[in-house]
Amino acid sequence: MTNENKSNFGSQELLNEAHLVLQGQLEIIQRAFKKLMDCEDEVALNLYTLLFSIYDSSKSILILSSNYQVRDSFLTARTVFELTLNIGYISCEGKSALDKAKRHMNQKSYRDLERKLNIESINLSVQTLGIENLIISDELKKSLEEYTTQKGLEVRAWTGENVFKKIEIISKKYGNKVNDILNIGLFNIYRHGSEIAHGTLFGLFYIIGATTMNQRPKNTEDLLNSHRQHLTLIILSISMLIETNLTFMNKYKDLSEEISASEKLTLKLANKSK
Repeated sequence: MTNENKSNFGSQELLNEAHLVLQGQLEIIQRAFKKLMDCEDEVALNLYTLLFSIYDSSKSILILSSNYQVRDSFLTARTVFELTLNIGYISCEGKSALDKAKRHMNQKSYRDLERKLNIESINLSVQTLGIENLIISDELKKSLEEYTTQKGLEVRAWTGENVFKKIEIISKKYGNKVNDILNIGLFNIYRHGSEIAHGTLFGLFYIIGATTMNQRPKNTEDLLNSHRQHLTLIILSISMLIETNLTFMNKYKDLSEEISASEKLTLKLANKSK
């Protein structure tokens, strides 16, 4: 590849290229939507709604990254990564995983009716709609039991699997390329997005480039360069995750053309980022 076809990593030029690539990926998802809307498979229809959330969050990343909102770009990208894992997991496990997701949703909806908040210092009490007269079906009872520990606490993770196990399950079915992309997302997005979401000092200092001991930003331009690097990597990772999601949904409708087009866009940005 010639130098004229490459852009400096961290440059505004490359970030602009990344925005064009992500816009192209969104157009590809729209084309995939038109095919998936005709699908009558129950699993596919539910995965379609999750894929729409990825489309929606990717649009948000375009807005956030254009305004150098690195922190919130990481947080939004983390949701795209989590959605990808859920789509891949359900695609692998099929109807049994979808039913599990629905049981989690039902018990969560029930628990949401029972929330209370008392603030004694200002004599304020807030309560959601009561559940005293709500009849608990056998199905709901089983769902509550499934997502309650022996100590009576709510089980938070709907699959019961951690992120590494999900990647392992998905990769076993979809192969090395999907495994590589998910691990790139884990490395570039999930780990740091988790730190940022939990408000740790590391998350804050990582955003401003102050966790690299020997090469910290010395001025505003250095900081902007660091931010552009973060944002370009986020968009590149999202672009790869979109391709992966199209691969998952290809199980239900022929999306080979969309997958090929998505792959070309990703490679274009990856080559310019080298």
